[in-house]
Amino acid sequence: MGGGGGPRVAIVRCSIVGNTTYSGEAGGIACSSPMVTIRDCLIAHNDAWDYAMASGLLLEMSTGVVEGCTLADNGGYPSSVGAILIGDSQIDLINIIIAFNTGNAFSQGWNSQVTLRCSDTYGNGHDNMDGTDLGGNFFADPIFCNHDNYTLDGQSPCLPGWDHGGIDCGLIGARGQGCGTSPTGACCFPDGSCSVLASQQCDDEHGTYQGNGTACNPNPCHPTPTKATTWGRIKSGFRSTVK
Repeated sequence: MGGGGGPRVAIVRCSIVGNTTYSGEAGGIACSSPMVTIRDCLIAHNDAWDYAMASGLLLEMSTGVVEGCTLADNGGYPSSVGAILIGDSQIDLINIIIAFNTGNAFSQGWNSQVTLRCSDTYGNGHDNMDGTDLGGNFFADPIFCNHDNYTLDGQSPCLPGWDHGGIDCGLIGARGQGCGTSPTGACCFPDGSCSVLASQQCDDEHGTYQGNGTACNPNPCHPTPTKATTWGRIKSGFRSTVK
């Protein structure tokens, strides 16, 4: 898939799977655009041959973001860069998985500025992160349920609730949980009560998740502070805000 020349390219919630290039660009996506957004996409099982540049994703002369994507099992000629190659571009990589690709996980060059946040790199020909580390990045097995739809096992560190250097990144990658049992932890409610729940269940019940493996004994929760006042003052304050 290619793009370029126009003011904006947006590729959202797509599956780019099973493509091959011999053209010297990319097996999955090759893009050159002054404004590019690639979000919530699966880029997998793409190949780049005959000294092609990248098996998964190539961005040139672009400014934008790659967010919430999974790049996995892309391969090809050994001299290919691997999953991602960025040239002469300013790109933010956020909440992405780069796993089990041939060659380098990621390379940048040609006057590029790249930032990385909350991204997992694992099992590539060479696990590397080139760019400015904004926190939450790590190297760990994402634990896919399978290598077809790339959903995550309940114990995957790419699911919400895990602490990555003091940051709960939320969901990392394009697909959520598809198998296994979710870890649990303490969930705090505004009245100071605590229950041990899975992260998603805690969110659904409007609690604040304290992290995987945390306990309610001793209780880590504190009631939301309230200020004593009269009903007359409350009504007076409300009237003053709607004038």
